[in-house]
Amino acid sequence: MQRLGQLFKVSLSFAGGIARLSGRSREESQMRPHRLSIGVPMYASFSLLVVAALMCHSCASEPWTLLRGSEAEVLRQPCSRPFPGGLTSAWLPASSDVLAAEAKLAGALGAALGRLKDKQSMPLTAYRRQYAGFVRNGQPVLYVNGIADWPDDWRRRAVRPCDGGPKSFGAVFDVRGGAFDSFVFNGEFTGPMEGGGW
Repeated sequence: MQRLGQLFKVSLSFAGGIARLSGRSREESQMRPHRLSIGVPMYASFSLLVVAALMCHSCASEPWTLLRGSEAEVLRQPCSRPFPGGLTSAWLPASSDVLAAEAKLAGALGAALGRLKDKQSMPLTAYRRQYAGFVRNGQPVLYVNGIADWPDDWRRRAVRPCDGGPKSFGAVFDVRGGAFDSFVFNGEFTGPMEGGGW
């Protein structure tokens, strides 16, 4: 969000500079007869297009997405692992909620992988993450679906990989507690994670 705000400020500065340039007197403009004269609306439109492209690139570079509505509900039915019990109605998280979870996810993932029988190691960068908001015991939580093999439309559609072991996981982040409290890999249930707070 901070990056998008900076891009917006750059856009306003750019548009303002164009407006000042286009406000030259007719005499000054006539001193440069060979330059193409473009009106403010065209410059403004171009500026908005540039910023929109930058914003889309910024969004596309994030390794996570937030699923809503029916796609969030699809996450309730994973193919090769149980879905956490007690997650009921949905709520709509803010990006800041997801970023709070992202800040703790690498540590939680490492701890969960360390509890597997074969002690596998996979970096967080190997996964794309699909988040959805649910309620547990009246408190908001985030469910994250981690996938190491993802289709092109993973940002819009819930992915339900079968098998694959640690290539896919489901985890619950307690928003108010600020910690992950359970991790489940495909095919192997690691159980609740006492303490949390990685």
